[in-house]
Amino acid sequence: MCVDYTDLNKHCPKDPFLLPRIDQAYVNDIVIKTKHSDWFIMDLSETFENLKKFKWKLNPTKCVFGVPSGKLLGFIVSSRGIEANPTKVNAIRYMKPPRSKKDLMKLIGCMATLSRFISRLGDRGLPFFKLLQKSDKFEWNDDASKAFQELKDFLTTPPVLTAPEDGEVLLYIAATTNVVSTVLVVERDKPGLVYKVQRPVYFISEVLGESKVRYPQVQKLLYSILITSRKLRYYFQAHKIKVASSYPLGDILHNRDANGRVVKWSVELGAFTIEFTPRSMIKSQALVHFIAEWTKIQDPPPDT
Repeated sequence: MCVDYTDLNKHCPKDPFLLPRIDQAYVNDIVIKTKHSDWFIMDLSETFENLKKFKWKLNPTKCVFGVPSGKLLGFIVSSRGIEANPTKVNAIRYMKPPRSKKDLMKLIGCMATLSRFISRLGDRGLPFFKLLQKSDKFEWNDDASKAFQELKDFLTTPPVLTAPEDGEVLLYIAATTNVVSTVLVVERDKPGLVYKVQRPVYFISEVLGESKVRYPQVQKLLYSILITSRKLRYYFQAHKIKVASSYPLGDILHNRDANGRVVKWSVELGAFTIEFTPRSMIKSQALVHFIAEWTKIQDPPPDT
């Protein structure tokens, strides 16, 4: 592949270091994932035809074919789905309790690398974040110790994520005083079951700043949809998103009398196909963990 960047020199500040002509470009990894084993040769042939068409060359010594699973971008991809890297999981499972802020920052960094696999990450890590904000002497307390052990227990069997295919995708949302969290979900047929089962695609969580903590509950829930659409924009563009909630979020978002931040959010989310639906029965254990502790506060208060 040949790319000539020298024309950019005309639009850059003058200096003695001109942009060169780049005659080669490299792609580190190409993964061909086949849904069914019978399609493997067909998918491989199509890939090689495209490589030949665009004159891409492969390094034969680095090519492996017909493997049941492999590492991609730090994750394990197999017929089961997308799994967390065991090395990164064990880094937390076998970690000793932090004794300093430096140790605590290391723990938080390890959590961040696994964030897509951990439901309610912000809620689980809140005791750690509070310790990090303290300016006085570091002291590991009971709340942090409990949260640390619960995190380790959760990572004993981290969820296997699933890539969405054609069709709609569900979005479950939750909000507490300090944290908003979501999980993107797909439904799949399972042999022996009449109904479809739900599989997680991606978990997202954010600890709210001082100003956002004061948002009304409804606005926190809408904000959780907003940050998910920004983080997973490619899913929102490619799929119809069904948001499961007991609140009338659709009516609030599309209310002509709405103002302020809700109007801005409505305009931004209007670029996607989003439908609001009542929260249905949770059919996956990974999602039970997500909803269980927050069921009461997600329901709107009764009319008085």
